[in-house]
Amino acid sequence: ISTEKQFITHASIHQKPGDTTTLESHLDGFEQAHRKQSKVIVADSGYGSEENYEMLESKGIEGYVTYNYFHKEEKKAFKNNAFLAQNLYYNQKEDYFVCPIGQHMKKVGDTTRTTDSGYVSKISIYQAENCNGCPLRCLCHKSKTNRRMEVNHNLNRHKQKVRELLTSPEGLYHRSQR
Repeated sequence: ISTEKQFITHASIHQKPGDTTTLESHLDGFEQAHRKQSKVIVADSGYGSEENYEMLESKGIEGYVTYNYFHKEEKKAFKNNAFLAQNLYYNQKEDYFVCPIGQHMKKVGDTTRTTDSGYVSKISIYQAENCNGCPLRCLCHKSKTNRRMEVNHNLNRHKQKVRELLTSPEGLYHRSQR
């Protein structure tokens, strides 16, 4: 359902087990029913996906849409964990990450992931050159080979934008109204 000031403004039914793939058709139904579209939407993490962020961006809708791990990322333990991919230094110009011991994790390839709805995400793969003998290895990863990471830069861009929106005064207000 869509609501505004606690009044239901639109409802839709979907034969999908999760919320993620229902947002666009729900918004399209709203637009057909009211002949206009919301400029701002607020939704929970069930709708937080690269596909939905791209759709909202293409429609010019400001989306206060949380994503999985948003609340976890706000915690001190998450922010201080130097081994999480999100916390590693990234050199965008030369396209490499730096592990906690200072080793560069260079890009070794790309792959794609396709959702059930057909949306294709581009994933970059990074790998450390030599983790043998690293004193931090047991804290960093459990692989028998060198550390490998898969990174979706476009999703990370959207998450940064959403994080800024959600932690802004307006975002805090919207979240308090849910």
